Amino acid sequence: MKFRTRSSGTSFYETVSDLMFGTMAIVVMLMCIFMVLNRKSEGAPATPPDTLEQQSSDGEIETLVCVPDPTPSPHELELGGLQAQVDELRQSLASAQEENRNANEAFGGREQGGEREAHHVQLVIAVDVTGSMQRELDELAESIALLGETLPRMVNSVAVGVVAYRRDAQNRDVSAVYPLSPVRPAHQDQGRSAKNLRSWVQALRAEAGSAPLGSALKRALAMFDAAGTFHGQQVLMVLGDVGPFEDGWQDQSITAANREQARALVEQVAQWQKSGPGRRLLALFSGLDEIAKSSGQQQQKFLESQAFFRRLGDAVLHDEAYSENSSDMTALIFLATLG
Repeated sequence: MKFRTRSSGTSFYETVSDLMFGTMAIVVMLMCIFMVLNRKSEGAPATPPDTLEQQSSDGEIETLVCVPDPTPSPHELELGGLQAQVDELRQSLASAQEENRNANEAFGGREQGGEREAHHVQLVIAVDVTGSMQRELDELAESIALLGETLPRMVNSVAVGVVAYRRDAQNRDVSAVYPLSPVRPAHQDQGRSAKNLRSWVQALRAEAGSAPLGSALKRALAMFDAAGTFHGQQVLMVLGDVGPFEDGWQDQSITAANREQARALVEQVAQWQKSGPGRRLLALFSGLDEIAKSSGQQQQKFLESQAFFRRLGDAVLHDEAYSENSSDMTALIFLATLG
């Protein structure tokens, strides 16, 4: 189903881009103000002190020097105002440069002429492909396209796997799996690995059926285990609108066994995340519109599904683990993989 979208918001990359352009703009403004100051100081003639000669009573000529009025002239006031602007812009420039440095550090990855500390990433996505999830699948495809083009250039290695889970109307498990596979920088394989992943995700279609979330999560975790010993960032992302409560197509009731399965899954995912220093979870719930338009048992199923996704996020030892906003998807993936 659909996320609650925000009418305005900036992505992670837009924020960094704004910082860079803001820094450039401040530098240009500083240059202009310095030019004005130089021209005014060069063009203003030196003003000698006023003098007055008078004859004293004994016939001698005395020269009196008039002390200038301490009140600043309009010209001096203007220069003072410009100097204040320069000081303010200098502070803004220093702040922008600091934020830019922080953003660059957050990116991690490679620097021209050398490499930063090794940073390896494994990302496994479990996504519901039932019902009206097509909009979310399209958003996921956009995120994957951006990740595939940029993330491999920012870290030492990237591998991505996907479990697209669904049972059909005959209750057959027709889930599709993209094995955990390397995604390399375009200059290493002419972009083939990124294109293969992007094309696979773009081909996913939402169709009628039930959501076997329990088995999908187990498959996703098994991908990490099958990869063997790994030192780096492992991110598990779950995207869907229903928890592990559907035993078949159009199943609306939630049994005690369903609730026990949900509890066990939360515990399993939490133990997985806590067992490794670089493990993170993203639980993205997309069923707010279903809660709003449904009633009775169906509405209860979606309410408990929302609570399940939230419990997943609350069970892990890091922030930004739960979201209901589609605009968060790409930013959260970047933060999780680069954090």
